[in-house]
Amino acid sequence: MNYLSENQLNCYKKDGVICVRNAISDVWLDKLASGIEESLRNKSLTGKIISGKNNGGFSGDIDLWYRQDIFYDFFLNSPCSKYAEQTLSSKVVRHFYDQTFIKPAGCHLSTPWHHDITFWPVDLKKNNICSIWITLDAVSKETSGLEFIKGSHLWEGYWKSYGPGNDALVNKDHKDLPDIDSLRSTHEFFCPEMNPGDALIFNAHIVHGSSSNLSLDKPRRAFTSRWCDDKTVFEDRAKTKPITANHNLKNGDFLSGPLFPQVRPSTLASELSLRDKGPIKLSKSKFIKDRVFKDLAGFFSFKNLINLK
Repeated sequence: MNYLSENQLNCYKKDGVICVRNAISDVWLDKLASGIEESLRNKSLTGKIISGKNNGGFSGDIDLWYRQDIFYDFFLNSPCSKYAEQTLSSKVVRHFYDQTFIKPAGCHLSTPWHHDITFWPVDLKKNNICSIWITLDAVSKETSGLEFIKGSHLWEGYWKSYGPGNDALVNKDHKDLPDIDSLRSTHEFFCPEMNPGDALIFNAHIVHGSSSNLSLDKPRRAFTSRWCDDKTVFEDRAKTKPITANHNLKNGDFLSGPLFPQVRPSTLASELSLRDKGPIKLSKSKFIKDRVFKDLAGFFSFKNLINLK
């Protein structure tokens, strides 16, 4: 297993992002590719919403481990939980959720500058979360590689977060980001060229984005697993990622339970028992209830993207 070096961990703390070469094996890469193909054939309700329409072929999905054994096996047994243990500096590591981002060759859709933390139903101050973004294809800035502003995870404030192709989760209470291009002469930007199996590990607060895929023959398939420590606090804020299965968490609770299972130092049978019985079913009624009663405007923004019937 590839462990992160002291230098890499220091860079993560200082810059908010590191690139790990050969982070996973070819065996895991093949499994992820197979899982992604299946997810494209059978999108979840949230996957259909995220993918939207007329987005140049862009496709994405979340919580794939709920229903696909490949992704369940991945977070339990791949090296990613160890990487998370090191970057989070926590003996206890929980799986937050997983996600795909697929931009086929020629996809015109860019990913606006944002940071992830304001997308998520967690306390904005009481959290310790990292993402591990793995590419299945050779990627560069021209093929929609992720670009980061080093050190921006230390900026003060919380920014409006725009997703690819929609603004359904933009909370107007948050700040507008500054003009990013005007910062290029004073800040260090980071967009490494990557090969299949390389990974970007980054802080939930770092500002990042990506261009459209300008290549006419190279797709950009990426899989992200997200991880947190045992002190990350749940907060059911408006304009955040819907949780479409029952979790029984209340505001102020630490993320835990069958939807946010502990992986390190060891798994807990009580938390895995639900998934071990079979796929975790998404609840359309819970999704609609969350959108209507938690954020009516957000619900209709989502509804415009897809027929919920």
